[in-house]
Amino acid sequence: CLAYDASDEIVYIGTSMGVSAFDCKKDRFANIEKLEQLKGEYISSFQLCNHNCLWIGSRNGLWVYNPQNDAISHFTTEQGMSHNVVRALAGGKGCVWASTDNGLTCITTDLICYPFFDSDGLHNIVFSNNAALTTADGTVLLGSYNGYISIPPEDIEARLPKLHVEFTDFRINGISDTQFP
Repeated sequence: CLAYDASDEIVYIGTSMGVSAFDCKKDRFANIEKLEQLKGEYISSFQLCNHNCLWIGSRNGLWVYNPQNDAISHFTTEQGMSHNVVRALAGGKGCVWASTDNGLTCITTDLICYPFFDSDGLHNIVFSNNAALTTADGTVLLGSYNGYISIPPEDIEARLPKLHVEFTDFRINGISDTQFP
């Protein structure tokens, strides 16, 4: 798979052995040390968004590389992904959608994972490799072996759980507020 970062003129190349980066300005391959962590990873898809971050789908989860601060993050089922095998990526309103071998995961710009499964209405969809698109109006299309699913931009926020903060205790110097008159 390929991704082109027009602002830095870098072509990212994903293979069954990791990620390479070709610097078009210098007409040579760039040595990006953080991407060396992906050596040996089977790369399935790319998505460039959120301040030129490179989202990288693999058979071992999702990686997010930020070239501005040269940082890389890794997400698997332990961080909330629906499955570790990522088939395709698409940018949506405030998040990136990852189709996986067991549903979908929406990863917000705050890097919080929200997984969706058959029980959420996916109906045993088997997603295709690198089959994802975000339309001009922000609709996310994710391809499967039997068609595609469409997530309109107005539905994206509605599909994410609303988180509510509730204080169950308040302590001062380790003493619960219930101990104060």
